[in-house]
Amino acid sequence: MTLVAAALPDQPETEIPVPVYSVAPSITVQVLEPTEEVVAVSEETMPPLFSDADVAAIAKTVYGEALITHSDMEMAAVAWCILNRVDSAEAFFPDTILGVVTQDSQFHGYSDSHPVDPHIEWLVRDVLNRWTLEKAGAEDVGRVLPKDYLYFWGDGRHNHFTTEYHAGTTWDWSAENPYES
Repeated sequence: MTLVAAALPDQPETEIPVPVYSVAPSITVQVLEPTEEVVAVSEETMPPLFSDADVAAIAKTVYGEALITHSDMEMAAVAWCILNRVDSAEAFFPDTILGVVTQDSQFHGYSDSHPVDPHIEWLVRDVLNRWTLEKAGAEDVGRVLPKDYLYFWGDGRHNHFTTEYHAGTTWDWSAENPYES
C-alpha cells in the first residue's frame, strides 16, 4: 500500500493509504493556494498491461520452474525474467506473456496443466503490479532481477539468472528482497 500526503485548508497534512491496483491509476490534482478551493481533480488510468490469463500463465510457469526453491524472491525472479523478455528489444523473444512462456524450448517448467497455486498467484500479481508501476514511470518498484537478465538455468535446487544464453553475467541476488518478513 502506498501512502499519499494530503492536506485541506486549515488542517494538518495527513497520510492517506492508497492501494496498488493491477491497472495503475495516475491521478492529476491541480495544486492551489491554501485559501483557494479545489476546482480540478481528474483521474486517468493506464490500459491494463496484463490479464487474468497472463497471471495464470506466469503462475503455472513459476510453479514448474521455481516451486522447489520455496523462496518468494526466487519465484519472483522467474516472473521478472518473463517480463524482461516481454520488454526485450531482441527479436527472438515474443512480446506477450503467453508468447514468452510457451515459446519452444524456453520455459520447460510451463505446463497448462499445472495448478494456479494461491500463494504463487498472489506473488505473480505483486510482480505484475510492480511492473505496471514501473511502466508508468515509477522507480525503485522492488524489482528482484534487473532488466538485462533474460536467461536462466536451474541446478535442481536454485535458478541462476544470466545476461546471455549460457554465458554473461550471473545475477548475484544483490537486490533488496521485498518479500522478507
